[in-house]
Amino acid sequence: MGYREAIRAQTGYDGGMVSARIRRAFDQRIGADKGSTVGGQLQINVPRVVHETIDGEVIVIDLATGTYFSLQGGAADVWALIAAGQSPDEMVPSLAVSYNDDSGSIGVTLESFLNELKSEELVVKAGDEAPQPGTTATVSGNGSFAPYLEKHTDMAELILLDPVHEVDSMGWPHRPADNAQDAS
Repeated sequence: MGYREAIRAQTGYDGGMVSARIRRAFDQRIGADKGSTVGGQLQINVPRVVHETIDGEVIVIDLATGTYFSLQGGAADVWALIAAGQSPDEMVPSLAVSYNDDSGSIGVTLESFLNELKSEELVVKAGDEAPQPGTTATVSGNGSFAPYLEKHTDMAELILLDPVHEVDSMGWPHRPADNAQDAS
């Protein structure tokens, strides 16, 4: 699809020639510029990261660092879309419609937020075990789209001490095989 067709599809514009300035602006609006740092499809960094949604808030725990995060509003919506296997390109139109905002500002904000999730290692580039695209996710669209990653380190020591995340299929309090040999 060329610029003219893409612009027509996104905006309904059916004018004549599209200038280079408009093409650059359109590239930035849809995140198609070469400087995009999000990359392709992302997935939650399992098993390092566990998450649960409670009353619209997503609680995310990084078991490697003991840090936990709170995601509300737009951030919770983006997390749900990642969990459903949607790529950033698929997220932009659904978020734009849900938040009644243009895809340009949504795309820029989304890219920044996804880069923050990647820098915290909460999400990684999708591999073979990624969720199948097309899984549905509910987007609330409440308020303005301003995803924010609230980071908490106050309980890191307790989370890292908790043996539950180191349990195998035998459960707890069984010792792992290498520790069982040392104890005998």
